[in-house]
Amino acid sequence: MKIICVAGQVCAGKTTTTDIIARQLPNSAIVRGDNFLKSAFINHKDDFEEIYNVPFDIDRPYESFEQIRYDISAESVNKYRQYCNAFRPYIEQEILKEVDENRKQAKDFVVIDYIALSVFEIWKLADYRIMIVSNNELRLPKLYQRTIDKGNEYNEDFVLMREKAVADVIENATGIDLLIENKYDGNIEKELLCLYRKIMNSN
Repeated sequence: MKIICVAGQVCAGKTTTTDIIARQLPNSAIVRGDNFLKSAFINHKDDFEEIYNVPFDIDRPYESFEQIRYDISAESVNKYRQYCNAFRPYIEQEILKEVDENRKQAKDFVVIDYIALSVFEIWKLADYRIMIVSNNELRLPKLYQRTIDKGNEYNEDFVLMREKAVADVIENATGIDLLIENKYDGNIEKELLCLYRKIMNSN
């Protein structure tokens, strides 16, 4: 089984890239790190409360962040980075479980996406590593629309604070096989063509 990892900025096109790859490769499966975020928040309730010194609502985990979303200071960036680092091992563990399950099901390919994937062990073990980025002028309007569509309040300062907290993960990523700058004009599919050829020729 070959493993393909997709990392990158929020709303830069990780989901789109993963879906395109999975459609093109036969007998493939998708593993999304974001699917484990809610359970990661709940499992790391104590870390949240210790770092932020505010209560965490297990019944409404995402709403717990409402209490801190207007703090965009450098200290807030460091706190959010600390919190992400606390639950990162949990996300990695859950991803590995899903990968193992797909291996048992004799999948030929598994495509994994998550913003911080490049610091996980699976990134080093992957057969192919893709990084997706885009400039803020194009990307932030997409993020705004996605946030509104989900019925959430958009706070650009909070968005940028979170991104500063994980920026080093993307900027310091190594072993990248394909770097794509998403221009939201269909260029992702074109840029993946060379990767398909490489993958299929190696089989």
